[in-house]
Amino acid sequence: METQNRVLAPIVLFVYARADHAKKTIDALAENYLAKESNLHIFCDGPKKESAIEANNEVKNLIKKESELGRFKSVTLHISEKNKGLAKSIIGGVSEIINEHGKCIVVEDDVVTSKYFLTYMNEALEFYKDDEEIFSIAGFTYDLKALKKYPHDVYYSYRSCSMCWASWSDRFNKIDWEVKDYKTLEKSRKLRRKFNRGGNDMFRMLRHQMRGERDSWAIRYCYAQSKLNSYAVYPKFSLACNIGNDGSGTHCSNKGESANSVSFSNFENIKLEKLKINKSVARDFKKQYKVTLPEAINWLKRKIFKK
Repeated sequence: METQNRVLAPIVLFVYARADHAKKTIDALAENYLAKESNLHIFCDGPKKESAIEANNEVKNLIKKESELGRFKSVTLHISEKNKGLAKSIIGGVSEIINEHGKCIVVEDDVVTSKYFLTYMNEALEFYKDDEEIFSIAGFTYDLKALKKYPHDVYYSYRSCSMCWASWSDRFNKIDWEVKDYKTLEKSRKLRRKFNRGGNDMFRMLRHQMRGERDSWAIRYCYAQSKLNSYAVYPKFSLACNIGNDGSGTHCSNKGESANSVSFSNFENIKLEKLKINKSVARDFKKQYKVTLPEAINWLKRKIFKK
């Protein structure tokens, strides 16, 4: 894949209080073929509580050392002394960089990437930049059964990836983070069914968000994608894996992108194409986020117990 003579997208990395995870994430990014040509912006949120101060300081020391190693074209640190929270940190950080550069690649601090990750993400950003049907680019994929005989190297999804993704400012700035039309969605079975094409957990998650029961930027991001009738592009072969499914993260769980994410491919020549949604792949993808009745009951029990 050709990336010569093009302005590469800046990398936006979010870290907090997991130095071991952050180091593995940064080390993997540094081993990418385009690392030396890429500008890395690292956003570190402040400690939420006193017990997190030591771990947060460890992460700050790690990224300060990284800024002196010369493994990237440049490393810019954005360190907050106050705690903004995950959602505000990501929305604010991405907004700042994507509006300055028109595009960016976003990585969370518990993702290990293939050495071809940055190559693929930059090529995809260039290939789909004028295709308004595409809302974002994902660097991760599931080992879906339907992909075994799928003839293309990429596929479209109704749901964006939150752990490693890329997008453009003209798409990102269309997101209504306040979800002003939530009442309309809540009252419309048709709109809820459309939104849930990416997983039967989606409307439920947004409802929790609007009730103040969770702090998620990703579900609002996905809702904007649904409203705009657009897609996320995923690679058939995953170029990233999640290493944070160990209970150490703020929003760590055993469902969604954390699940079934233990390895990645060093597949190099990914052919980018303009396609249509594949029903078999979309159906298998949706199953990855299926919420069963026992899981819903257990969540309700935990909520009641917490109160």
